[in-house]
Amino acid sequence: PLRALIFDSHYDPYKGVVLLVKVVDGKIKVKDKIKMMATSSVFEVTELGINRLTNISQTELSSGMVGYVCAAIKDITKVAAVPVNPAIGYENMKIVASVRKKDDRAEVEQEFLEGKGPVSVREMMRQKAMGCKPAGEEDKKEKLEKERSRLEKTIAQLSKRLEFVEESLANM
Repeated sequence: PLRALIFDSHYDPYKGVVLLVKVVDGKIKVKDKIKMMATSSVFEVTELGINRLTNISQTELSSGMVGYVCAAIKDITKVAAVPVNPAIGYENMKIVASVRKKDDRAEVEQEFLEGKGPVSVREMMRQKAMGCKPAGEEDKKEKLEKERSRLEKTIAQLSKRLEFVEESLANM
């Protein structure tokens, strides 16, 4: 099955809404029916191709290709492309676009703009979905107890290592 990421769109008075897409899986051809997952709208592809200085019409776009798709879409709200700040990078844009609620999407985008990585942002989203406190809001006492426990383990490991080194030196 076809899966494609719509990363931008614009309106052309002759073609209707022109979607700029990256095909993730499958392939798309002229006359194929495509469904917008956000709105459940179905359209028939009338033209597609790749972008260069001018658009170059193609017979199909396959997995991994980036190009444009025209499907006689007259109303851009039928597409529901999510506005995302391109400054966060393509991979991060996919994460932001997958968040349904506008407020949550803005929060995730802000996390990326502050320099956090995809792993920490996904963890924050998971904790929020489970109703947990984000990592930064843990109780201070609990944090200190965890730190103490970690340090005690480290000291114990280093003490054992020191004993081994001293014993080796004594045997030489």
